[in-house]
Amino acid sequence: MAEEYIPKPRKFKTVARPGYLGSKRGLMEASWDNQYGPGMWRIAWETANGSPLTFEEIFEEYIQGYTAHFTKFPQIVEYLTTHASFAYDIDSNITRTQAFDPNALVGIPGVPNQFHHVAINIAITERLGQTFTGITPIRIRGLKRSIPLEEWPITSRLQPGFIQCTHPELIRQPETPIWWIRPDSVEGLYQYCKVLQTLTD
Repeated sequence: MAEEYIPKPRKFKTVARPGYLGSKRGLMEASWDNQYGPGMWRIAWETANGSPLTFEEIFEEYIQGYTAHFTKFPQIVEYLTTHASFAYDIDSNITRTQAFDPNALVGIPGVPNQFHHVAINIAITERLGQTFTGITPIRIRGLKRSIPLEEWPITSRLQPGFIQCTHPELIRQPETPIWWIRPDSVEGLYQYCKVLQTLTD
């Protein structure tokens, strides 16, 4: 009887903390392919003490953060549920199903990752038990730095870089914070805990 082949688990080591990639994502991924080889690196997340974080755990922190924020400011929930059918980030053509799926717009080549709107939709409907009664989707995205924060509409001020993380102790503090990503925010958890890892064997 032939011996069953059991592949060894792939082992990775952290080599850098790339932080926010934004529009540079494609270029950075190409450079990592060139430096380490396609399939020889990955993006992962680590807490302040080095413990691994999964995307699912991070997304749950987004939901908890928005739920806590909406509980503190119920008037925001009233505004959103009255004026919107659901929230979206960049792609206004997404379906309602996609708007409630955290993986729908993540990891697609050439498309910016988008999932904070999903956390908003879930926080409002599943965690707070409210219903969107509006006709059209509403965009939740920050504005440019040249526009004073006090002039931002309520929807822009809900961008995740301003939403308090319920477990900020998990976040590794950056040497140079990005102005729209507060170190104690849910976006801070996602961006500042991000690491580049390469295969060790």
